[in-house]
Amino acid sequence: MIVIGLAGGIACGKSLVAKCFEDLGCVVIDADKIGHEVLCMPSVVGKIVQKWGGGFIANGKVDRRELAKIVFPLGCNSPSEDLKYLEQLTHPEIGKLIQKRLEQFRSFGNFPAVVLDAPVMFKANWDRFCDQIVFIDADLTTRKQRAKERGWAEMELERRESYQIPLEQKRKRSTDLVTNSGSVDELKQQIRQLWRQWKLPT
Repeated sequence: MIVIGLAGGIACGKSLVAKCFEDLGCVVIDADKIGHEVLCMPSVVGKIVQKWGGGFIANGKVDRRELAKIVFPLGCNSPSEDLKYLEQLTHPEIGKLIQKRLEQFRSFGNFPAVVLDAPVMFKANWDRFCDQIVFIDADLTTRKQRAKERGWAEMELERRESYQIPLEQKRKRSTDLVTNSGSVDELKQQIRQLWRQWKLPT
């Protein structure tokens, strides 16, 4: 079993690429979903309340949109101290759960590969879990349109992306590349080509 990491810019289509791999028999670990779990941990919630108060805590859960307003303040184009604190608090816990799930899949699963979909793959050093890392390339116009469909303001994508590792660094640290500015069929063809290249079972 190999571990395939997904990297790329915001709204490049990581979820779609993960689904393409899933259709070939992979299992997907979604780091965002694990992040939701971590934000429900009493120890993490307690530290968040200690840092910012309990105004956005309901039923022991963190309102992620309200928290985002604090860690991604408007007008700021570099990582805030609040974001750094949140990442120092959550990334180690997310990493532990990723590692635990990988161990479970190795021990009890029968999958040709596990896909790790993690937006902050390199920033959090989770690329250490991966055998292959696929950079998903998509032009800025396409990504802005996708972000708009998510309900984001026009400049929000570039603002959020300025908090991450530059795209060119992500590209250089990846082992493979697919382009996701065309049709879904074109993307699937590229994924199947990687599958054959890695000699995974069909």
